[in-house]
Amino acid sequence: MKLRIIVILLISIALKATAAKLNFEGREASTVGIAILNLSDSTIVAKENLSKAMMPASILKCLTSATSLLTSGTDFQYETLTEMDGTVSNETLNGNLVIRSSGDPTICSAHFPESPNFIDEIVAKLQEIGIKQITGDIIVDESEFSDTGANPGWTVNDVGHSYGAGFFGFNYSDNTFKINTNDYTTVPDMPFVEIVVDYSNSDTEIIHGMNSDYYVVRGRNVEKPNFSVETTMNRPSEVFVDQLTTALDSIGITVEGNFIAPSNSITPLLTHVSPPNIEIVKSLMFRSDNMMAEATLRSNFPHKSRQDALTAQGELWESRGFDMKYTHILDGSGLARGNRVTPAFMARLLYDMAHSPMCDEYLSLFPHAGREGTIKYFLRGTRLENRLALKSGSVNGVQCYAGYKLNSKGVATHAVVIMVNDFFCKRANLRKAIENYLLTIF
Repeated sequence: MKLRIIVILLISIALKATAAKLNFEGREASTVGIAILNLSDSTIVAKENLSKAMMPASILKCLTSATSLLTSGTDFQYETLTEMDGTVSNETLNGNLVIRSSGDPTICSAHFPESPNFIDEIVAKLQEIGIKQITGDIIVDESEFSDTGANPGWTVNDVGHSYGAGFFGFNYSDNTFKINTNDYTTVPDMPFVEIVVDYSNSDTEIIHGMNSDYYVVRGRNVEKPNFSVETTMNRPSEVFVDQLTTALDSIGITVEGNFIAPSNSITPLLTHVSPPNIEIVKSLMFRSDNMMAEATLRSNFPHKSRQDALTAQGELWESRGFDMKYTHILDGSGLARGNRVTPAFMARLLYDMAHSPMCDEYLSLFPHAGREGTIKYFLRGTRLENRLALKSGSVNGVQCYAGYKLNSKGVATHAVVIMVNDFFCKRANLRKAIENYLLTIF
C-alpha cells in the first residue's frame, strides 16, 4: 500500500509538471520557447517550441561567455602597451608617446575601481624617468581593429543610452560620459561634442546618431538643477588623450602636439594589465554589459574583424557537435534585434558547459535569483530564491532567461531556458507569470 501511494504521488508530480503552462495576458499573440533539461539523464522536463528560432536578447551573452572560457581561459589579461617613439634628452621626449590598443574594455572602468588607473600609471612613469616635455603628440594606435563602434545591427535608440556603448580598439571609462543639462558641461570633458537641450513634456530622451558627435537631450526634467544623463562616447581614444594631456600638464609635463613621423627608436614605457578574464566575464554577465560582451567576442578570436570573429565562434561550436543551421548571430551581446537562436540550442549550450571541465567557472558567471545582478528581485522571498542561477535578457517585446536550477549544495541539476518574444502585457506581469511557472515546475 505504501509503495502504491508513493507511485501515485510520483505520477501526480510528473503530470503536474507536464501540464504546467506559462500563462500570461496576450499569450496567443506571443511566441514562447521553453527547454528545461535534467542534467543527470538528459530527460526533458518541459518543452515548447524547442526548434523555433527566437530573439534571445542578452541571454546570448551565455554563448559569448562560454566561448571565452573555452578559447581565452580564466586567466587571460589584456595588455595595453605604452611606448616612447623617439629619443630622450634633457628631460625631453623628442617624439611621440604611443599607446598600442588591445581592445581592453576595462580601462578606467567604473566597474573595476581596484584596477590601476591607466592615466595615473603613465603620469607616474613619466615622472619617474624625469620627462618634462613631449615634442610630438600622444597617439593611440588602433590599427589592429576594424569595424568598431556601435554594431550596425543595433537600433539608433540604443546608442543614445549608456547600455548602447560600442566597442573600440581603445575603450575608456566604459565608453560613456555624463551630460549636465543645466550648463551643458560633460564628465569627463568632451571637447568635440555638440549638445542641444530641449524641454518637452515627456520622459527623458537622448538622441545620438550612429558614430555621431551630436547629442540632443529632451524631456521634462532637463531644466532642473543638477539633472544629468549618461550617454555613449563616439571617440573614446580622443577623450583619453585629452584627459591624459590635461593630467600631464597639471604636473608640469607639456605635450606640444606636433606631428612627428614614427622613428626607428622605440622604448617601452609600461604595460597596463587588465583584471583576469574570469572577472571581466563575470562582471559583464552579472550587469549585462553590452560593450564588454562585444570586447569579449573580439578577444576570443584576436586579430579578426567582427564578422570573422562571429564566423570563428560558429565553427568552434560546430566542432563541438552543435547544429548552427537555425542560428543567426550578429553580435556578442544580444542587443542586435536580428539575432536568432532556438531554445534547444541554448539548452544544449548549458548542458555542454555543465559537463565540461569549465563547469564550475561557467556556473559562477550566473547571478542567483533573488540575490544578485539583473535577477536580484526575481523569485525573491520564494522557495526558489538562490536555487536558480540565471542570465536574463530583455529588449522591447522580449523577455528571456537561461541558466541552471541548483540543489541545496549549489550543484546544477537542470538547464533552464525560457524565451518569450512579442509579448504585449506589462513586463512586470510577464516576469511574475514566469516566476509562477518555475515554481510549478520545480
